[in-house]
Amino acid sequence: MNKNDIIEAKLSEFDFTDSVITKIYFEANLTDLVIEVDYFWTELEKGERIEFKFCNCLNFNYDMPKNLYELNNGELNWSQFTIQKIEFENSEFPKLDIYTYNYMKPLVSVQFADLTFSRKE
Repeated sequence: MNKNDIIEAKLSEFDFTDSVITKIYFEANLTDLVIEVDYFWTELEKGERIEFKFCNCLNFNYDMPKNLYELNNGELNWSQFTIQKIEFENSEFPKLDIYTYNYMKPLVSVQFADLTFSRKE
């Protein structure tokens, strides 16, 4: 198995539906992007976070339309960051799209060289 097949297999182990994106930030090196998710389908009583670390990001798109702010008087709420689906494109430089408020357009799209996962309580 190549690294992309391993990433794809790891993603298939989880159902991220209804999980919530809680943080998006770049590491100090400014090439590694971290997305933290409050994992909804955990068996733990206290909750579980899953951290995606996109190493050597080649492309990062974040698209939150202005009208979503206007719907809530300039405030965002958790429902706008609740994951509806995730799509993985297995290629030389893979891409992961995370859909939240719109099934047709991702909130976050990341093209990267490598991806690691970590689970935290």
